[in-house]
Amino acid sequence: MSDDTPPVEEAVASAPPSIALTPSGLWQLLFQPTKFFTDARRLMQARELPLLAWLAGISYAMDRIDSNLLKDELGAAKSSSVPFGSQVLHSWSAYWLFVLGGGVISGCILWFLGAWWYSKRLNWSGASAADWDDARPLYLYQSFVAALPVLVITLLQTVQYSSYLDAWQADELWSSVSLVFLFWSCVTSYKAALTAYPVTLWKARLWFLILPIGLYILVFGGAAALFAAKDS
Repeated sequence: MSDDTPPVEEAVASAPPSIALTPSGLWQLLFQPTKFFTDARRLMQARELPLLAWLAGISYAMDRIDSNLLKDELGAAKSSSVPFGSQVLHSWSAYWLFVLGGGVISGCILWFLGAWWYSKRLNWSGASAADWDDARPLYLYQSFVAALPVLVITLLQTVQYSSYLDAWQADELWSSVSLVFLFWSCVTSYKAALTAYPVTLWKARLWFLILPIGLYILVFGGAAALFAAKDS
């Protein structure tokens, strides 16, 4: 992005509320992120931002359950550390009650903390004018890219399996689609920063691509290594 391109806050002005995630907008977000993030005014005033925060919070609550199940399987926890214990694992009603309610709390935290962290990475990438409010829509939309497959997959599992524990224990290759979109969300995040702000290219690649992807590889690689060591 050239240096004479105005930052997000200069493009917002007093635009009326809109809906960015129309069918065509969703397609652009998932597969044409540069095109999607071109209109900063539309994204800053999008009506669905609170909903996206809630969905990101739900995905976070789901990930919390998965992380605790993983710790149990690896023997890192003395007893089941899953919130509400077996009730969440053996009852879809309890599971969805937990993640929907937990999503409200997590979504509120992400609304501020996630936006702050995204704005800091923008600052470190050369966009010194970026603040929390400007970074929030970029953060929430890129988070939605990672959260959407998780939500869809879990809904399908709700129909297919009698409980979340059964779904967790099933060896389904299609569930790995969520990992693909998790890594793709890093690319989306990078494209958003590059499109909406006059960032320095190599700095943006470092903060939005190299470090996040490297962290994910380290986490998932470490988990795979622990499972391999446990089974050997």
